[in-house]
Amino acid sequence: MATRKRAAKPAETPAQEISVDSLAAFIGDEQPDRDRLEQALTLAREAAEAFTGEAVADVAPHPIRHGVHMLAAQLLITNQLDTAPDPAAIPLVVRYFWRAADAGRQPV
Repeated sequence: MATRKRAAKPAETPAQEISVDSLAAFIGDEQPDRDRLEQALTLAREAAEAFTGEAVADVAPHPIRHGVHMLAAQLLITNQLDTAPDPAAIPLVVRYFWRAADAGRQPV
């Protein structure tokens, strides 16, 4: 008689810091312009809060943090640091990460 193995629950990743230093490490910038990084991080964090409907703390789950870092990096690359990005302009992969974080909070 064959036995079935239960699918293992994925390991919970610990919450991680969202800061100018973590963004600089994410993009590999050893001598960052801290003001530009702070502005990009602020705009990306605001976009994440608007998308998820939840406040983004200084320590956040990996999917939230990764999405914020990815969007902040895009804002830096495109030099769009004046206003928050249009929700339709947020990359699909960033929105995926934020939805994945929300799915983790949903009841099973």
